[in-house]
Amino acid sequence: MRFLTALAMAVVTVSAAAGLAWGQPATGDGLKLHAWTHPVALKLAISDCGDKAPIWEKTAPIVIVGAKGGVYSGQVVISSPEPLTEIKVTVADLKADKGGGVIPASAVQVRYALLDGIGDYWREPTFDGLDAAPPEEVKPHAKATFMAVQPIWVTVRVPRDAQPGQYASQVTVSVKGLGERAAPLQLKVHDWTIPEPKDFATEPGFTQSPESVAMQYQAPLWSDKHFALLAQSLQLLGEVGTKAVYITAIAKTNFGNDHGMVRWVKQADGSLKPDFAIVEKYLDLVVKHMGAVPVVVFYAWDIDLGSTMFYAKTQVSDENIKGATVSVLDPKTNELSYTTAPKPGTPESQAFWKPAFDGMREVLKKRGLEKSFLVGTASDMRPNKLIVGDFKAVAPDVPWACCSHGFANELQGQPTRYVASVWGSGRPTDPAKKRMYGWQEKTRLIMTFGRSGCGGIGKLSPGFPLAQHRLALEGCLAGGIRGYMRFGADFWPVFKNDRGRAARLVDRFFGWGGLSMTDTNTCAILAPGKDGPVATERYEMFRECAQECAARISIEKALLDPASRARLGEEAAKGYQAMLDERTLTLATEVAEGKCTPQIAEALGRKVIPERSEKLYAAAAEVAKKLGPSAATQAAPSETH
Repeated sequence: MRFLTALAMAVVTVSAAAGLAWGQPATGDGLKLHAWTHPVALKLAISDCGDKAPIWEKTAPIVIVGAKGGVYSGQVVISSPEPLTEIKVTVADLKADKGGGVIPASAVQVRYALLDGIGDYWREPTFDGLDAAPPEEVKPHAKATFMAVQPIWVTVRVPRDAQPGQYASQVTVSVKGLGERAAPLQLKVHDWTIPEPKDFATEPGFTQSPESVAMQYQAPLWSDKHFALLAQSLQLLGEVGTKAVYITAIAKTNFGNDHGMVRWVKQADGSLKPDFAIVEKYLDLVVKHMGAVPVVVFYAWDIDLGSTMFYAKTQVSDENIKGATVSVLDPKTNELSYTTAPKPGTPESQAFWKPAFDGMREVLKKRGLEKSFLVGTASDMRPNKLIVGDFKAVAPDVPWACCSHGFANELQGQPTRYVASVWGSGRPTDPAKKRMYGWQEKTRLIMTFGRSGCGGIGKLSPGFPLAQHRLALEGCLAGGIRGYMRFGADFWPVFKNDRGRAARLVDRFFGWGGLSMTDTNTCAILAPGKDGPVATERYEMFRECAQECAARISIEKALLDPASRARLGEEAAKGYQAMLDERTLTLATEVAEGKCTPQIAEALGRKVIPERSEKLYAAAAEVAKKLGPSAATQAAPSETH
């Protein structure tokens, strides 16, 4: 499968015989405004401006391939030696070439890529965030090409009842004083339906940071404005099939929260009672935008409270175990303060935590989430038997969440159900030797932490190739696991650290060492847009991969079921399996362990990924047609309750 390197050299020989179909101006001066298409799975750097773009790119239409119910993107780029102002984009209705089908223009979202400055392999500034609001002005980049460059993403939400077939439309871009360009848009819709994101078997593991969002937009914590912004984050996380949320019961955790979402309220007699008003409002948004998530982690323990490295022979002594810091609300003044929970292993500790666990259980039960209840969060540093014993005494049926270098099947006798490891985590292997199916595990979500050597596709940081992000979740499935754990959703640099530098809240109070959520993996898959959290190019790669994983699973289920396989016919079944094996082998040999070089990323983004998307969706449609609507060919829900 070392054909991709050669392919990377071959793609530049694509014919330009079609001519300057839309590269010529519709109006205005063609020398001042350049326009071309660019693959969405290939990172765009600031130096990729119109006068340097290959001629075959200028002649290519925006080509999108997908299935019913899916969300897919294409990209057109404009550039000029002059500033770009008053950018306007219009999209015509998409019309089928046969049968009279129409996908209205209202199903198309136009977004403008934001320059993030992170850089790619060549350390050039690149684009990432996707904001629906056009920039007021894009100035020529003085340190790179002296060109103003603006990528424009065109995203089609294919209706679930769309007519299958080929559609055509036109995207028109205009810039004040520089004219306009009209780009053809081609969409192919296959006759297979993407499951609802809440039913995706994959888990991208994006962790939301309420405090980061509040600080980014200067919104009072837990105000109406804050909850409206959180809704935007949670909606995006729901659309990519995120399975887990965290409820902070304690203050000053590794997530950097000053106070917990659970507040202990002073009573008239001086006692403390846990209050869940914030938790209830937050979970209402979760259910609305993400569905009945299978994992709600009650964040009631962290490694600073006394813990032992998982491979240590003896655990930390009972004398060194501390009670957690929790938030106290004075109902008369509405002021927050702190107190320390009783020392673990005492009757007072269990008496303190029982109403908290009981109250959380009731909150979850009212929303149909009682089976999603987990406690956390364990790491390489594992909890002492005293605190595990206290939690077991007040909530014996609540399992743990753990993200560690080593796999944790249990913690002090209590089972884990949302668990990630680094060492020995699933990696795609040669399918001729062994095939793995990460979606088959139905009792636990088994994940990986996104750093080098895990998940079959290595670590994922913002500067890594988009092709690697595009294949990430499929690499996990082909390696026998569900996805990732502890990727950040919106942990943006929102405060100044001791050195006066912009910093993220994660690790604000203490770090998790080699498992810290940093820019060496992913702190933020979302970007701070003008009016709230927005998707990034990396996020869209995860979305498109999750949708393809669903199609892959539908085929695998049919191939693994003897009755379905017999109905397909052995010759056809072998063909479908060969197609899937080709995808797996690419993941194992070209992408895993940091092997995705710039040349391989170029080949993947320009040619391999689009061609294999076409083959995969065509195969999923064929399998569904042969087996009929009653066949269980859709992706299996997570089934971890």
